[in-house]
This record gives sequence, C-alpha cells and structure tokens, in this order.
Amino acid sequence: EGPRPEVEGFDFSGNNVFSSDQLTALFEGPRAGLLGGGNLYLVMDEIDRGARAIESLYLGRGYLAVKVKKPIIQFGEPGPNVRVSVDLEQGGHFQVGEISIAGDLGLSEGELRASISSFAGQSFHPQLPHELRSRLLAFLEENGYPDTKVEIKPSINEELGLVHLDLKVEAGPVVTIGEIVVEGNKRTRSAMIKRRVELKAGDLYQRSLVRDSFQRLFGTGLFKTLAINLEKTPSVERDLIIQVEESKAREVFLEPGWGSYELLRLKFGYRDRNLAGLGLGLRAEAVASLRHQEVEFGVSDPFFLGHDVFADASVFATRRQEPSFRREAVGFEQTVARYWTESVGTALTYKFERTKARDIEIIDASVLAAQEDLDISSFEVSIQIDTRDSRLNPTKGHHSRFALEWGDESLGSELDFLRAHLRIVQWIPIGTENVLGFGLRMGAIAPIRGDDSIPLQERFFNGGQSTVRSFQQDELGPLDTIGEPLGGEAYSVLSAEWRHNLTGNLSAALFTDAGNVEPEYEQTLRFRDVRYALGAGVRYLLPIGPVRLDLGVNPDPREGEDDFAVHFSVGLAF
Repeated sequence: EGPRPEVEGFDFSGNNVFSSDQLTALFEGPRAGLLGGGNLYLVMDEIDRGARAIESLYLGRGYLAVKVKKPIIQFGEPGPNVRVSVDLEQGGHFQVGEISIAGDLGLSEGELRASISSFAGQSFHPQLPHELRSRLLAFLEENGYPDTKVEIKPSINEELGLVHLDLKVEAGPVVTIGEIVVEGNKRTRSAMIKRRVELKAGDLYQRSLVRDSFQRLFGTGLFKTLAINLEKTPSVERDLIIQVEESKAREVFLEPGWGSYELLRLKFGYRDRNLAGLGLGLRAEAVASLRHQEVEFGVSDPFFLGHDVFADASVFATRRQEPSFRREAVGFEQTVARYWTESVGTALTYKFERTKARDIEIIDASVLAAQEDLDISSFEVSIQIDTRDSRLNPTKGHHSRFALEWGDESLGSELDFLRAHLRIVQWIPIGTENVLGFGLRMGAIAPIRGDDSIPLQERFFNGGQSTVRSFQQDELGPLDTIGEPLGGEAYSVLSAEWRHNLTGNLSAALFTDAGNVEPEYEQTLRFRDVRYALGAGVRYLLPIGPVRLDLGVNPDPREGEDDFAVHFSVGLAF
C-alpha cells in the first residue's frame, strides 16, 4: 500500500479578498485522527475539487475573470506528508449597474422594480441573471400572470466594473381559475383531492398556492406521481388540472423484532391508508412476545375537518409481564395533533384506560395497601420539536418532547393525578465517521385531591436496554425485602453515547448512563441515589433500524447486584 500522506497545510498566493483560513475550509475529504479531526489525507480529487470551490467562491463575489491554477503538491523531507500550494489571479470586481425594464409589464414598473430591488448594486456573478429572472417570474405568477416570459441581456462595462441588465418582460394575460379537474384517480375520491387544493373556482391564479396544494397532496402518501397544471389555452379563465397516479394503499405486514427483556417480538396486522377513498387511515395490529401482548384497532384522519390537523382514535388491550407483576389494560384513546412547522408540533390526547396489576410478587405493606384496579380518565397536552435527519438512525439533529397529563374524578378517573414526561436528545456529527449523542429523560407523577399514593401499575421504573444499561429490566431503584423492584413516583436518565462507523453498516459505540428512581415525586429534581453504567457496544444498521449489542458495567455494584448487564435489541437506546 505504501504511505498514506497527510496534508500538513495550504499556501495561497494572489488572494486579497478571502483569508487563507476561509480558503482552507473549502478543502474537504477523509481526515486522520480517531475522531476524524486531524489533517486531511492527500486525495487528489478532493484537492482539485477544493480548487474549483475557490473559483466558484470568487465568481460568486463578482470576480468574473478569476483564474485558479492547478494546485502544486510539495512533499516534505523526510516523511510522506505534503503541503499544497494554490496560486490564483483575482481579476477585477464587477457589480450590478443599471437595470432597465421594458415590454408588456402587466403590473406597474414601480411594482416590478420593488420586487427585484435587492439585486441593485449586488456583486455580479454568472447565476445572478437566472436568480433575477426567477424572482420576477415568481412575483408576476403570484399576481395572476402564469404565462410571463422574461429575457435578460447583460452588458459589461469593464472600465467601471459594472454589468448593466436589460430586461424584456411579456406578462401575458391575467388568469383566473375555472374548474378544478382531477384525472387518473381510481380509488381516491375527487372531492377529497379538491378539498386539499388551496385554489378554488374563480380565484386569481397564484403560484404559491399551487405549490402549497402540491405539498399537501403529495404529503398524504397516496400518490406515486402528481402534477398540477393550468390547461393549455390562451383563455383568461382556465381549468386547473390535477393528474395523479395512486400508490398502493393496503398492506398486510409482519415485522419481527427483538429486545433483551421481551426476547423475540412479532408485530403483524393490516393497514389501509385510503379508507373508502377518503384518505383516512385504518389499522388493525397485534404485537406478541413472551412477555408482552397487545392488540389495537384505530382510524386516523390526516386532514381533520378540512384542516392540516391530524386526528386519531383507537381502542386497545395490552398485557405485559413486568419483573415483579403483570400489568393488564384495556381502553381507548383520541388524539388531535398539528405540526405548525416542519419540526414543531403540538397534540391533545384524551385517554380512558382500565388498568390492573396481577401476580404481584412484592412484599411491601405500603405498595400493597395502595394497590387496586383502576379506571383512569385523563387529558394530555404535549409539544414536540424534531429536527433529526433520521428517526431510525439519526446522525444529527434534535428531538425534544414535553407532555403533561391530568387525571381527575370529574373526568371519570378513579385516580386524581398530574403526570409529566420530558425527553431531550441531541445528535452531533463529528467528521464523517463519528456521532455524539446526549439524552435526558425524566418523568414524575403526583397524586392530587386527597390521593396519597400511586398504584404499582402507574409507577415509574428504571434499568434495562433503553435506560441505565448496567441493570436488567426495572432493577434500578427501591427494592422490597426479597429484591423485587417497587418503582417510584419519579425517575431520570441521562445518557451520552459516541458512535464510530467501522465499515459499511457496522459501527461501534461507547456509552455512559446515569439514572435514579424516587419513591416520592417531591424529590424529582434532587437526583438522589443516582446509579451509573459504563459500556461499549456494536450496532449493525438494518432497514428497520440498528441491531444493537451493549455491555453495560456497573462501576459500584451493591450487595445482590450484578457487575454488568448484556442487552441485545433492535433500535437505539434513546
């Protein structure tokens, strides 16, 4: 193989506009060092690409005659490392001079000039005429002129360093919408499609509303292809033609999974994303493992009451064997949610749930005294921010969620309580092969209106494959006299993980977790009796998410506790 040279530095000559650091930053590629933060390795394609980036940078600032010579590689003595020398000639600087507008303008010249005023005096670059043309077309199309044509002729005055722009505009007729015509739909009802279109018959044509309508329709996931165009006639009133090709909406599925506590897990069922051609979602699903069984039937509407509001209603039944008892529940849930931006959403949920704790193995008088079957009726409000680049295997971005749940006898609840959940996760890329992740998860439940304790099936537990990984499932926290977990009214988990790509879909990880369980909610923020995990693991990325094998070491094991725990599961810990 021979040596693998590193680039120790760059030398630039002829640059008076940008600093050497700014130009050096344009050179990318694989780097030395454990975290990819060392010198660039010498890759000639990347060096040439960096030289072209320098040229583009100068062109973008108005240096139309810039010349960047081929980089020179200078090998050091006696080692293999190199320095890269780049010589350039900046040439003169040009900016936009006079802008003249002529032709059939449609609107007043003052309005057109106002729409492109930001271009006056700008540094001229090769893409600027295209950008100006697009701005002018968008402005006129937004005001009902979809047939606008714009020609731009630049003329360069080298002596003054100015580029004059002559604009010829042919606006054409102002157009209103005739009918909304849907073509190509076989199952989806035309009325449902038309409800998601922002433009109606008689409206002035607006480019932005066509774009918003396209995003609304394509975002339903019901269509493989979609096109929205005006009919091709010279009339001032034209039909808006929506042409669609529908995607498959029905599926029968079987999804396998694995967890270190549940072991083999299967999810199967039926989904229909276009029930009765109305764009409604129907699902009938079941999950089965050795320790967890669940069935759910639900209907969702992503365009509730004609608005960008998601609504969902479901009935469910669950049965889960916890380490010290079995939790059973049946109930129904209704949610109304909306994303206000691409990353920020809020939700309101009503839930009625009948919960039971069975086969209780705990020997603790206070827990047993509080134990009872419960009907819980509650409202929950939540806000979520999600900027992750992937939900299955994020490499950058942020995810946070805060939820507050209120249960009260006025709603039909047999337990009066306030319950809060907080989740904050941040993923930070380091170089091209490394990712750092930080996660905070907290929860607390407070009895109110005379209730002074929380039954076992509504308590928080900690420890396991997705919390503090030096413990087995639920084994962190208060225990009874025979070592069974009691749970508590509050918990917290703070995690950090470094992930390094080894090759292809295989990566390694180092992690640390810290967490606790508090018997009483008043101690939520005191973080007493915190327990820790130090560990390492490997991940292999599959289409359903990463398969994960983690070894978590307990740095301070107490009597009866294991020194370490091994977890094998699908999905990230946080």
